[in-house]
Amino acid sequence: MTDTRVKHLVVTLAFFFAVIFLSGIAMILASRVIRDVSVFWVLKQAAPSIIFASFLAAGIFSFDRMIRVPYAPAVERIPRAWDVFMLALLGGALFVLSALIRYACDGYFPNNNVHADIPVARFAPYFFLAMLFTGVVQPVLEELIFRGRILPVARGVLGTLTSVVLVSALFSLLHYSNMYSSFIFSIVMCILALRQGIRACMVAHIAYNIVSILVDAF
Repeated sequence: MTDTRVKHLVVTLAFFFAVIFLSGIAMILASRVIRDVSVFWVLKQAAPSIIFASFLAAGIFSFDRMIRVPYAPAVERIPRAWDVFMLALLGGALFVLSALIRYACDGYFPNNNVHADIPVARFAPYFFLAMLFTGVVQPVLEELIFRGRILPVARGVLGTLTSVVLVSALFSLLHYSNMYSSFIFSIVMCILALRQGIRACMVAHIAYNIVSILVDAF
């Protein structure tokens, strides 16, 4: 039984690593292809996020339909209105913590000043797509993979503590530009997943990303 669980963990990690790796290659190739192509500017900017989200969604669908690795997700609780508010505050607080960590490590706060490089006429559609894909779609898919799939499978083999550390290490590698803060963020999300379920993680993660987008935009 233990050997079977280990095999399931290896298959799960290899599968989602392949999905993320292939999405990275696809994003690089797409950026090169459309770089000099005359297409709607906003679509060119949104292409990496759309490709990444598409690969993650396809990976989740394939994992559940084809790979058939059994996993026991944590008890799912539907957040109430007050819970949603508190989870959103948690996401915002985690962003502030992330900014402080970046300042401690690099000496500056994260702010890309996106609005300064985008004409006013293009900013609104760019902002909308960023909020949609980076703010909502991407965090939902990431939670479904890391806390919804990998964490339960790893927990069946490694136990709670080790699996949380493993998932957080993998999550921080995906967000390598903010590895330290991403690791801490993932630790909190894993604890939240085990106590309240994936929906709670999605709310907090969406809030984190939205705050990040707002800071970059304004």
